[in-house]
This record gives sequence, C-alpha cells and structure tokens, in this order.
Amino acid sequence: MKKTQHLLVAAATALASALPSQAAEFQVGANTTFEVSGLLAVGVKNSEVTNIVAGDTRAPQAEWRLNDNTSRFIFSGSTVLTDGWKAIFRIESRFSSNNCPFVELEPGLYAGGKLPISTGDATGLADGDTWAGISSPYGALVFGKSTLYYLDGLCMDYFGVNGAGESYRAWDGNGLGVFNMLSQVGSNIGSIPTLGITRSQNVMRFDSVRFGGFDVTAAFTKNPGGQENLAGETSFGRPYENGGTSWLRVRYNNGAFTAAASCLNQVVQGGLNNGILGDYLNTYAPGLLKGPMDTHAVRFSAGYTLPVGLKFGVVYDSTAIDNGIAGTTLQAKRSVVEVPVRYSWGPHAVYVTYNKAGSTTNIPNSGATQMTYGYDIALAKRVFLGAFFTTLSNQANGSYAPFLSGTVLGGSAPMTGENWHQFSIDINYWF
Repeated sequence: MKKTQHLLVAAATALASALPSQAAEFQVGANTTFEVSGLLAVGVKNSEVTNIVAGDTRAPQAEWRLNDNTSRFIFSGSTVLTDGWKAIFRIESRFSSNNCPFVELEPGLYAGGKLPISTGDATGLADGDTWAGISSPYGALVFGKSTLYYLDGLCMDYFGVNGAGESYRAWDGNGLGVFNMLSQVGSNIGSIPTLGITRSQNVMRFDSVRFGGFDVTAAFTKNPGGQENLAGETSFGRPYENGGTSWLRVRYNNGAFTAAASCLNQVVQGGLNNGILGDYLNTYAPGLLKGPMDTHAVRFSAGYTLPVGLKFGVVYDSTAIDNGIAGTTLQAKRSVVEVPVRYSWGPHAVYVTYNKAGSTTNIPNSGATQMTYGYDIALAKRVFLGAFFTTLSNQANGSYAPFLSGTVLGGSAPMTGENWHQFSIDINYWF
C-alpha cells in the first residue's frame, strides 16, 4: 500500500494540469510570446475513518489538517513559424502551499540539520504536464508528459472546458470522485489506480481543432511510467518492446449539451522484475501477482444545462485490470456510475454528486458509494471559496480510498471494509 500511496501522491500533481488558466502574456520577440499562470489551492479539513474493522489500531482515526489541493506554476509560450503554424511549449511545476520541502532542525538531530518532507514521487520542477510541439490549422502535436484518461468528464466551464462530470470551482482534492471512484479499481490488494500514476511519460499526443462541435484527442506512449530498464525484459513473458499505452477521446460540445467517449488500452512492457508489490507498471511480485496488469477502460459521459442554471449529468466508467486479483490470473473488473447535479445563481453554486462502484469481478461485496455535498462562491473572476462534505462507504470487501489519503497530502486512509468522511473549506486562486 505504501507504494500505491506514493503513486497517488504523484497523481495529485495531475489534477487540472491539462486545463487552461488565465495567463499573463508577455511579448519577448517579434514572433514569440511567453505566458505565466498557475493555481494556489489549499483547504482546511476534518476527516475521520469510521466503521473500524477488527484489529485496526490506527492512530489517529480522526484529525484536522491543512492540505494543499494541487498548487502549481505554469510557464508556456509560442513562436509563430508561418501562417497558422506555431512552435509551442508548456512547463508545469507543482509546489505545496502549506509546507516546505525541508524543515530546519537543531544541528545533530538530522544529517545536515534538515528533515525532508516527502510528497511521494512528486518532484516539483516540470512534474506537471510538460511538453513541446507544433500547432497547426488542424490541431496540435506535442511530445512530453501528459495526463491521459483520468480527467475525462471533468468540467471547468468557467475556463471554457465543458464536461458532464464534477464541476466544482473550488475543490477538496481528497473528495474528488473523478479520482476516488472513477479512477480506482478495488482489489484484494487494496485500491489499484487506473494507470498507477495520472501523468504519463514519453507521450506523443494530438489534439484536434473543434469541428461542428466535436474535437478529438489521441495519444500513445511506449512506457507511461518512465521505467525504461531493459534488464529482465522477459519478466512478463513478453519482450520489452511489445508494450504500449494508447488513449482516444471524442468530445461534443454545442450550447447546453455536452457528451464524451474515451477508451484506454495499456499493454505492460516486459521489464525488470524487482518483486515490489504496488509498482504496477513494469514490475510484479512473483507468487502474488501472476502476470502483467494490463488495463482496458472505457468512459462515457453526457450532461445538460437548463436555462435556469440547473445542470445535471451522468458518467459511466468500466475498467478491467488483468491479473488484478492477488495470487491468481483473474481479472479485476468493475463499473462506476457518477451522477453530478449543480445549481448556480450569480456568483454562487451548490453541488450534489453521487458515485457508485459495483463489486469487482471475483470479489463479492467489494463495491463502494460516495456522496459529495458542496457550495462555492466566486469572490472574483478567478478566485473561488467553497465548503464540501464527502462520505465514502465501502462494502465488506470494498477497498476504495480517498485521493491522497495516507500521505502528506491527505488524512488517514480507510482499510478494506472501512468508511471515511471529511468536511473541508477550500480556496482556489487561479492567476
């Protein structure tokens, strides 16, 4: 579970990374512009694990915390090449707004007098969606790190990104159903994140221009985890070069109606077998995981906004992970339905979101339910303050956990069969 939690911490840095903000633009040459933008997101939270299972002696079971909700700096720019064609780049770096990477201690208490505070696999510099490429009258082709699949359905219409799913303007990162339910598969080794990490590496990605309300995105990477090690290439009974991850998304937006369909297919490369449970991308533990955890997922969504400010939608996700039941070659497969409802008036908005995960195949009573109730207000054009209450209830064999729980960016994580709830007050300041 520790490795899974570290992967989830890195996943935090992907949230909203592919979404536009309101950048400050500078002209740095006759044909070149440079833009600076970003997000400060922080929340004060009270969380509690309930329905404690026998033998669970965790401490604490309940706690108050101040947590970052995926703050970041974004540097981007473009150079005009010819009519309709530009060279483009983006560098996104994450930081924690509520603590420092090192804490000063008295000399002798720790080597160098500093104690590092780990945020898992997040590194800070260029650890968000970072790429370079070419834009044209037909679309943009970029190369680098990109978020694949995870954010499909998420809505940020105040930045021009419509979608049928959750649409909070301020958010509690630990309570987002797009990560808690839609992007997890419950198993007997805990909750498995869909790709192990939300931001994929070594990605070639194409985003089309919009035509008739439609736009298309396609991406491919040979190695999304970046573990490019040829040693032990037959660990999975397949050569290193035989793997690959592909993602395709088609969206439609026309007035009040929005819809999308996407699919993800990952065939794990042969790679080093180091026996670490939880490193799902290129390794597995002999005798526990019987083979590569190939992933096959589809997601559909549709939403409609009424003239009175009422918006409702539905998101359906079906994800299957091969060899996902420990000790067997059985597939872990589950379906999740999300139903978000929002009502907005003036600067105010209220939300109710229902998420339901069905039982994973081969594991009875392994589903979960999540409810989120929220309110936020636009204090300014790009400043949002909100209050949210989220409950997550696992069935007896359910193993779903709040996004980032059990890490420096979240409270205690529930064990299999346990429940969790959290109240938070959060602010999002886009700049």
